[in-house]
Amino acid sequence: MHKQEAGASADGGRAKHTALQIRVVVLAFLAALLDGLDLQIIAYAAPAIAKNLSLTETSLGIIFSGGFAGLAAGSILVAPLGDRWGRRPIIISCLVLFGACVLITPFAANAQQLFVLRVLTGLGLGGVMPNAIAISMEFATSRLRASMVSFTYFGFNIGGAAGGIVAATLIPLVGWKGMMFIVGLLPLMLALILFFFLPESPEYRANKERAPNRTNSIRNARRDGTNESAEDGLALRSSPIREIFSLENRRNSALMWLAMFANLSVVFGILQWLPTLLNQAGFALGSANSLVALSWISTVPGVVLLLYVAKMVGLPRAVGLFLCVGSVVIFGLGVVIATAASDAMWLLMVGIGMTVTAAQVGFYSLLTAVYPGSSRVTGIGWAQGVGRLGAVVGPSAIGFLLAGGTSTIALFAYFSIPVLISAVAVWQVRPLRLAA
Repeated sequence: MHKQEAGASADGGRAKHTALQIRVVVLAFLAALLDGLDLQIIAYAAPAIAKNLSLTETSLGIIFSGGFAGLAAGSILVAPLGDRWGRRPIIISCLVLFGACVLITPFAANAQQLFVLRVLTGLGLGGVMPNAIAISMEFATSRLRASMVSFTYFGFNIGGAAGGIVAATLIPLVGWKGMMFIVGLLPLMLALILFFFLPESPEYRANKERAPNRTNSIRNARRDGTNESAEDGLALRSSPIREIFSLENRRNSALMWLAMFANLSVVFGILQWLPTLLNQAGFALGSANSLVALSWISTVPGVVLLLYVAKMVGLPRAVGLFLCVGSVVIFGLGVVIATAASDAMWLLMVGIGMTVTAAQVGFYSLLTAVYPGSSRVTGIGWAQGVGRLGAVVGPSAIGFLLAGGTSTIALFAYFSIPVLISAVAVWQVRPLRLAA
């Protein structure tokens, strides 16, 4: 069926997107959106959960980190299965896993049970994004690959933002437990839709065929008349993992891992804790969640600006520049929270979204250009997994620092340093190819 829908078009990458390609990108966007929603929803519900279960700040930080530990494991162990079994079944299976875990979260009676559920939720979350990114890129026309990757990742950020709106609306109406029931149902419903409407990646099919007609299979399915990705597929090696550690890839792999680890320790460390920190600083919970949601939404114009700057200076330099600006914004946010300067708070929350969070989208665009099709999901998954280890360290570190009496200004000053480290690392990345 899907092969019949996709015909050949030899236009050198100038073809318009077909209905099939648009369908795939939209479905990948929705999967990424629920990935972001279910990852961030625990942060928005944290003040209510902590009160209900009598959790300490240290316990809350460990629970946050449990989710990211599972996510890191899912990125490294589950996501690469997309290179072996296909992008489609992994996306669907992971949606079912994390949707079911969120659905039963309200039954957790203590911190230990909540920690286990967040680890299992993270396993499912970790498998979705690398495969959604890969399948979007592999169906996109060659000239719009980076843009389609960015669009798919927008879903993750919009999902994170939507969590604030969902929490502010539903918690007063049905409580945090009722909200979790509703949020857990959404991935299960999307999994059913994807089962019927999401086709398999043409590059994955071509690599599995291992036959001379693989080039035509990719060209026809993507309708862009280019055989660049087909050449990637024909260069299939003995192991996707071995390929990401190959001589030509190991330097880029190490640099991307460092950049993502450092940046994600800050992005998710701060964004997981901000609702609680703002609530403690005197902001109503609804206002605190709205501020964090604003940061996620601000990623969209931030990425548009990032791609514009990237056309002038290249994506690695553009991402590095945004991270340098973001480090200043993070320090400023600590000063504003400590002084309760609410007027400047909105501006700085927009700044975080447009710099450090937007840079994270740039990382994924870079990753699709660093690895060939035969190891793309594995490469993205390992980079995301190493990055998520930073997201494990970040929330726990903040919890221990707060419990030890660290001031807000000092806390945010400490967390501006990893962002600068990330900038230096990403400046050194040399992608194989990239089209905006």
